[in-house]
Amino acid sequence: IDSPTAPHSIYNWVPITQQFKELCQNLEIGKLIHDPDFSLFEAMSAIEMMEPKMDCGMVALQIRRPVYSLEEAIATGGLNIDRLPATQLLAVFDTLVACLMGWLDGQCLAQTLFTCLYLHNPTLLGDPSLKAISIAMLAMCRLVRDVIYSAGVAEEEDFQLFLYNFRLDYGVSPQRIVGMLVEAEEFCSPLEEPQLIAAVTQRFKLLRNLYSIIFTLDSKDSDGISETLPLISASVDIINSILEHSIELGAEPAGWERGFPLVPGFDPSANQRLLPPTFPRVSKLRDRVASYSRLSDTLRTLGDGISELQSQPNAFLLLDTLDRFSSRCSCVLSRSIVSNLVVKGRSLRVFSSTSGQPVSLYLRDSFRDYIFPLVSGKSGVDIPPDIRDDIQCFFDESAAIFAGFIRVYGHNRARQRDKLAVVLEELSTLQEHCDAIDRRIQSVLVRLNPTLAGYSYLGNWLLHNVLRAQTHYLALGFHLNLYSVHELVYIYWYLGEFLYTWFLTVSDKAELLSVELDSLNGAQNRAKKGKKIKTKTPKRKPTKPPGNPRLMGLQAQQNFYSGLFRVHIAQEVQGKVSRPRYHGSAMDHVRYSCRFMAFQVNLNPPLIPYDHFFMSAQKYREISPSDLYQRGSGCFNNARNICIDILQHPALDTTAFAQATAMLAAAKNNTVVAKLLASRESQLIEYDFGGEPSLPALRLVVSDLNDKVNQ
Repeated sequence: IDSPTAPHSIYNWVPITQQFKELCQNLEIGKLIHDPDFSLFEAMSAIEMMEPKMDCGMVALQIRRPVYSLEEAIATGGLNIDRLPATQLLAVFDTLVACLMGWLDGQCLAQTLFTCLYLHNPTLLGDPSLKAISIAMLAMCRLVRDVIYSAGVAEEEDFQLFLYNFRLDYGVSPQRIVGMLVEAEEFCSPLEEPQLIAAVTQRFKLLRNLYSIIFTLDSKDSDGISETLPLISASVDIINSILEHSIELGAEPAGWERGFPLVPGFDPSANQRLLPPTFPRVSKLRDRVASYSRLSDTLRTLGDGISELQSQPNAFLLLDTLDRFSSRCSCVLSRSIVSNLVVKGRSLRVFSSTSGQPVSLYLRDSFRDYIFPLVSGKSGVDIPPDIRDDIQCFFDESAAIFAGFIRVYGHNRARQRDKLAVVLEELSTLQEHCDAIDRRIQSVLVRLNPTLAGYSYLGNWLLHNVLRAQTHYLALGFHLNLYSVHELVYIYWYLGEFLYTWFLTVSDKAELLSVELDSLNGAQNRAKKGKKIKTKTPKRKPTKPPGNPRLMGLQAQQNFYSGLFRVHIAQEVQGKVSRPRYHGSAMDHVRYSCRFMAFQVNLNPPLIPYDHFFMSAQKYREISPSDLYQRGSGCFNNARNICIDILQHPALDTTAFAQATAMLAAAKNNTVVAKLLASRESQLIEYDFGGEPSLPALRLVVSDLNDKVNQ
């Protein structure tokens, strides 16, 4: 190449376009070319050059107008920075709210908030109101980013942390930011209409409240957390007033460009060159009404979540509260705030107080609420100190695992399934460790009361948490619409005939063990006072159905899923369930194994093999469809009666009330539908997951049977 006779180009390009088109005609749909240098990975990562939806560089070439930076726009006189009219100030604020909600929905800063040129350098702005809005918005973005980053529950599809070298911190203290917003309210020109002044003042109050809420919730001092609830309520009221009276007062955008409003001070193409060439998504902003409505819903959900956490009666119900919050919250900021309020590292807040405590103490409280305070010195049961130390070491080792278990509920619903599979694997290691401790505890208690033989103490409590994780794992499949109709029979059978049956057995053992230990504790206390103790060993009485609303809820769910299993088997026997093209015992075995693969790591409960399910289903297939429908109706009716008893229980908590209400509505409907199917077997049914997805309602379908099956 260095020789003087070297050609200017070392490549001899040969056109192959025509040959390529001819060869492509020989490829069938779905076929891919495979080459050592072009595998499926490269094919999935490739982009179509010159295609605007895939090649971001094409967007910049399509822009037919000049794109200025903040300094260039000021120099050309195209951007007003000294004195904005109230209508334009309202438009800027409302568009910033839309950009903020777009950022929280997973879009990047370069395509949302930093399309506002005013945020690039607020120190250049001469309008005090505009400068206060810009600095406060940037400071709030920094807080939001810190909260989400510290929580560690955001995924790539939830939130973009990259700053693109933009500056968020201008060295203004939180107190000064609040003061600037107060001063900006007073700076409104008296020449403006009173309605416009009131609209601007409302927005300043809203921004001040939002900044104060996030700053307080992000602070390490938890004493002011309760003070955020009035601020959240006031912010929701302000948003409702804006939507009702002043949402249309802001200047209308000059138009829309690629899903962005063209408001003075905003340029959707300002940061186009900063984006990578294969940016994964097309960004669009909501309109003003939708943005404020989304912000109102987020604040309302956050306020409800904080209130429920503060009114938490005990540590045992913590996961239920977090599950209920995650089911109705899709905002990454709210989930991160609640996750930070609950657990940070290995420190967890007990919600009856405002101070944090180690997760190991939370586990002790959970164990005490579940069975008996063996781990405390106040139980009256003489547990040797070395065994107490082993129990405490077990809780210390479990702290990191259960902190991760609690943090799972802060992730989005799709990621929760992946995280729960990891948690189940970690819980399996704890099950191996607690067996040895249980044997030592049992050796002590059996000497005091022979009826306590055969119980598992730590293992019973740990098994309860494993079953909770497994049932939640399967329930998430309903929320994410992962199951095909022909697969539902596996899920209903596993839940109704196995998991909830284990749940009831474990809970019943815990209830009985608690009673036995309580009587033993009373006997030892009487012995210390010098009273005579009867040496006769008490006979174990048959257990009665538990009166605890949580245990009654488990009974209702077990009956509900058993009813769904029987109805589904009857539909299969009648040929009313559409099957995939490739089906049979071998293919069903593969599908079954895939659905329950996450459970194979646990020793207790063990993964039920497919053969067990197949034999159980075959026994039910030998029963007539009419009888199966009648049995299913009976199961639904039992669930309905139990739910009615739960709703009348005096010690009903919020979680049990919500579950019982949803199940009662579905059970009433399914009882009637199953009875109708028993008398009219030619009817098709479909599952309605529109209510609570894990508690589907049966719907009759009036259509031709053959057409339905062929589809």
